[in-house]
Amino acid sequence: MQLIETAKIILQNKNNLDAVATYHGKMNRDDKRENYEKFFRGDKLVMLSTKAFGMGIDINDIEIVMHFAPTGNVCDYVQEIGRAARRNDLCGEALYHYDKKDFKYIKRLHGLSAIKKYQLIAVVKKIYELWNFKRKNNLLLDAENFTYIFDRYADESISINKVKTALLIIQKDFEVRLGFSPLTVRPIPLFSVGFFVINPSVQKNLLADFGSCLKEIEPNLNICRVNLQMIWEKDFRDKSFPQFKYLIYSKNEDLLFNKKYPLQSALCVEIEFEEDFRTIFKNLFGRFKAAANKSIAETKYFSIDNLVASMNISEFKARNICEILIASMNSYRKIFNRKGHSIFAPKTYPNGNICYLFNAAMRFYFAWVEKIFNEIFDKTKNGKFYIADATTTHAKEINTVLGILEALGVLKFKMTGGANSQIYIHINQIRNLKKIIDEQSRYRNKILESVAERHKISVAMLTYIYENNFDNAHIWNLLEDYFLGKIPAEVKDVLSIFQSSMDSKE
Repeated sequence: MQLIETAKIILQNKNNLDAVATYHGKMNRDDKRENYEKFFRGDKLVMLSTKAFGMGIDINDIEIVMHFAPTGNVCDYVQEIGRAARRNDLCGEALYHYDKKDFKYIKRLHGLSAIKKYQLIAVVKKIYELWNFKRKNNLLLDAENFTYIFDRYADESISINKVKTALLIIQKDFEVRLGFSPLTVRPIPLFSVGFFVINPSVQKNLLADFGSCLKEIEPNLNICRVNLQMIWEKDFRDKSFPQFKYLIYSKNEDLLFNKKYPLQSALCVEIEFEEDFRTIFKNLFGRFKAAANKSIAETKYFSIDNLVASMNISEFKARNICEILIASMNSYRKIFNRKGHSIFAPKTYPNGNICYLFNAAMRFYFAWVEKIFNEIFDKTKNGKFYIADATTTHAKEINTVLGILEALGVLKFKMTGGANSQIYIHINQIRNLKKIIDEQSRYRNKILESVAERHKISVAMLTYIYENNFDNAHIWNLLEDYFLGKIPAEVKDVLSIFQSSMDSKE
C-alpha cells in the first residue's frame, strides 16, 4: 500500500501527471468508490492498485495491465492480466518489470501468509485443552481462542480466516487419509449471547423494556451477559440478526438502540493456571531471554533452530514456543510498541529461512510480557478474567500474552464474547487428536504439503517466464501447458536442484 502511494507521488512530481488514481485495501470505502468512478468515467487514466482492485471489477476498456513487481503465482498473474481488453475491438497489452530480487519478497510474503505445520499442531492442542475443560464433545467457541497462534500484526480478519482455514485443513486431511475425521468443524455466523459493560441505570432500562435479557456477572466492572437475540426478536426484526449484531458492536448511530442503551463490548476469559506456574514461566521464558541476550551480546543472527536448541526441552514443544514468541514480537513491534523500538532485524536467505538479530530494545518486549502476565494473574478471580473493552489495543495485548503463556504451559484459557463469529467443533474421537500432540514429529498434513509444493512450482514457473524474454505465442503456450499440468523441463530441473539442497541441509 505504501509503495502505491509513493509511486503516485513520484509520477505526479516527475511527469506532472494528475490522471492517476489509487486503490488498495487500507483506503476507506468512500475514497475507493470515488477513485473507481473516476477511472471508470475516464477522468483518471491510470489506476495504481493492489489486486484488491481486480476483485469484482468489470471495466471493459482497460488496454494495458502493467506489473511493477511479479505477482505471487501463475494463477494470480493470468487472472490479473485478464483485466485487459475485455472488449473485442481492443488490443490489450500485459507488461512487466522484472528484477530477480522481487522473487525473494514473494517467498517471504508467502511465508508470512502461509499456515505452518506447528500452527496446525497448536490448534489441535488448543482444541484438546478446551475439550478437557468440561469433557464435552460439542464445542461452540469464539475464534479469538485460536488467533494468538497466528501472526496478529496482520489485519485481524486475516487471523480469523486463518483459524477457520487451519481447522478445515486438519479436518479434510483426516478425511482424505483415513476416510473420517476425529473432529467436524462448522463456522457459525450467529451467536446470541454477548458480554458488555453496562451502566446500572441502563441495565435497569433494558430489563424494563426487554425482560430478562441480561444478567450482571461482574459487579465491580458492571459486566453483563446479554441475550442479543431476545432484544432483536422484540423490536428489530426489520433487520437481519447479523445486521443488528454488527450495528451493536460497531456502535453505529443509525441504530437508535445504541443511543438509548449505550453498551461497551467485553470479553470473558476462563483461566486454569498450572501447578507451580510461576516456576514454569521463569524457567522457559528465562531460557528464551538468555538466547536473545546471547544474540545481542555476540551481535549474531539466530535461526529458529538455534532458539529451539537453547530451550533444552523436547524439540517440538520448543519449536512451538519459539514460533509463537517470534509471532508475538511481530505483534508487539507493529501494534503495541508505541515508543517505536526495533527489537530485532530479520534476514531472509535464498532458501526462504529467516534468522533474527536481536538488539537491546528486546528488554522492552520482555518487560511487556511480564507486565501483562502479572496483570492477568492479579485480575483473575475464581477462574475468570474480564476484559472491560474488547475493542482496545490492550485487549489484543492480553490475548497475545495469553497465547504465549499457554504455549509455555503456564495456563489454559477459553475466551468468550467479542464481535467475531463462533466456531462449532464436534469431537468424534479424541484419541487421534491426542496422538498428534504426543507424536508431533510424525504428524504430516498432506493438504498443507500440497499447497506448499504448488506454490514452489508456481514461483519457479513465473520466474522462468519472466527471465527468458519469450514472445507472446510462446508465453501463452507455456501458460496453457501449465494449466494442463505440463511443467517445462527447465522448471523441473530448478525444483529438483532446490529440493536436493533442502534435503542435504536436513
